[in-house]
Amino acid sequence: EVVLPADLAQGEEWAARLQAVHPARLSPLDPSGFDPAIARQRLLDHLGAATLEPYGCEHLPLAIAAAGAVLCYLQESQVSDLAHLRDLQTYSPETYLALDSVTRRNLELTRTLRDGKVQGSLLGVLDRTVTPMGARLLRRWIQQPLLDLERIQARLDAVEELCPHSTPNPSPGLSPAPKWGEGEGCRGGEGGPFLRADLRCLLDGLHDVERLVGRVGFGTANGRDLVALRRALERIPRIKQLLAKARSARLRALNDDLNESELRDVAALIGRALVDSPPILLKEGGLIRSGYHAELDRLRRAAAEGRDRLAAYEAQERKRTGISTLRVRYNQVFGFFVEVPRSKAHLVPPEYERRATITHAERFITPELKAREAEILSAEDRANELEYDLFVDLRRQVAAHTDRLQRAARVLAELDVLAALAEVAARYGYTRPVVDESAVIEIRESRHPVVERMMPEGARFVPNDTHLDDENHLLLVITGPNMSGKSVYIRQVALIVLMAQVGSFVPAASAHV
Repeated sequence: EVVLPADLAQGEEWAARLQAVHPARLSPLDPSGFDPAIARQRLLDHLGAATLEPYGCEHLPLAIAAAGAVLCYLQESQVSDLAHLRDLQTYSPETYLALDSVTRRNLELTRTLRDGKVQGSLLGVLDRTVTPMGARLLRRWIQQPLLDLERIQARLDAVEELCPHSTPNPSPGLSPAPKWGEGEGCRGGEGGPFLRADLRCLLDGLHDVERLVGRVGFGTANGRDLVALRRALERIPRIKQLLAKARSARLRALNDDLNESELRDVAALIGRALVDSPPILLKEGGLIRSGYHAELDRLRRAAAEGRDRLAAYEAQERKRTGISTLRVRYNQVFGFFVEVPRSKAHLVPPEYERRATITHAERFITPELKAREAEILSAEDRANELEYDLFVDLRRQVAAHTDRLQRAARVLAELDVLAALAEVAARYGYTRPVVDESAVIEIRESRHPVVERMMPEGARFVPNDTHLDDENHLLLVITGPNMSGKSVYIRQVALIVLMAQVGSFVPAASAHV
């Protein structure tokens, strides 16, 4: 979807240009939404800030106009107050390696040229994440390799701590992450492969925390969403315990970003309020635990006692009429009614009022039954209304922690990506690259990360060396017959450099980029 000024959206030329770049729905917006001054004030009001300096765009009027226009569009098109949108990040070309669309496509970073699938792309090789938010973050990392040497080294340090000794695995397969609760997967070991395995074990099976938090802030989360969020938060103390002795600066920083006490309070709040398996619908009861709210418990008791009296009434009427198959039933058309077989209809008392005849039975109501119906349904309706109000209040309380929850989701996603990169490095025998600002590319015994995974079992990729620098080896001329591997070699070097700047280990005996 592309949001653009309404006057441009009406022009065929602009629409054609945008559709040529990327086919997407065009959403027109009043041009005033793009005014930098109006957009700036809208952003400040929403973020509760006095300046956009902390967000990196105070002196970037076009970026402010774009962000303000998106916020304006969301405010006009969404019913919630967008309280969950509490952060703004400025994209800077100086932060990431510039890759045009042709390069991304030809290197098959996230999908193949042939059929557009992930399998057969670099993402298909590296994506051993175990959470949805981790998978999205890895895709973003691959599409935005870093230029900042400090950030690259921080990622590499974290991957190295999770993968201190990589061991080549000739098989294209990769063993799955150990499952939560399987015992052997979560061994509580320290460092290296034990830390990686335990971390992946704890992350595996987590629901999409980013999306859950978004629905909470948006006011659309249901009971099952909150229970899924609670279960994710309940794993955080164990994750912090695992990372407590981490040595790499990035893992320590991620651990510090997980505010255990506040997140534990949110999990406890949800746990006190909601049953473990709530229904999807919010207005039909069954959401709130007994003991959470005194008035709700009273209404539930009243409804239960009323149903007990109905059971006693059914037994009484069976005895009084001599109809052993008499039943008290309920549907939304008639409410509560007495049902007897048609063959026994002549035995019903005169005060029974016939309401319906079906194939094998007659249905009746009685004054006493209708009086008890009003009592029961009144208590149940009031209980359901109160439950809904309590749930909405609970969701509002959880939404008050949106900032912290979003930060926790980002931490979990990054931990998942780092552990996945370490897992791939360990399984496929990747090594840590040396990344610096020198104009040298020195790669020894390198392999193409995708091609070697697609080779038949038992086949071996023949490794290659590469040396380029800014003095005597500015250019390599590669010759050979068709299908001899020239393009594979060229892409191989490019992918190894890109992987290094993503923060991944690389398929080579050594690499200096």
